[in-house]
Amino acid sequence: MDVSFKGIARLVSFVDKIESATYPEAPSFIHSEITAKVLDTLLPKYQISADARILDIGCGQGPALNIFRNKGYLSAIGITLNSEDVRVCQQSGHDVHKMDQSFLDFADGSFDFIWARHVIEHSIFPYFTLTEFTRVLARGGMLYM
Repeated sequence: MDVSFKGIARLVSFVDKIESATYPEAPSFIHSEITAKVLDTLLPKYQISADARILDIGCGQGPALNIFRNKGYLSAIGITLNSEDVRVCQQSGHDVHKMDQSFLDFADGSFDFIWARHVIEHSIFPYFTLTEFTRVLARGGMLYM
């Protein structure tokens, strides 16, 4: 595939524009309630162990990270594109990184469970994004989308 420098520069510019258009979003009751109900069902049903390495993609200001911590999951990491959301999560003691879901800066097979609720529709190229999710998911791991 012959991709010009101009084409790559255009793509990088577009990704930067998407990132700059993000906005912080405080947890809402409805999103927090849905997250809690799903996790209350999912974690025991699929026997997600307490030592599971968890990635919360699009963690926002941490509602799922709070639930993971309250349930004893201590190896949960979050990613978000918004700097304010990163700040809020880190102030709450969460391990959160500013990162795009399509360009995960983690090694292959890093996570046993990926929580990706309400995110794929924000991907500019979902097939590539799903490939990244698969890459960082450990063999036998679980993806919730």
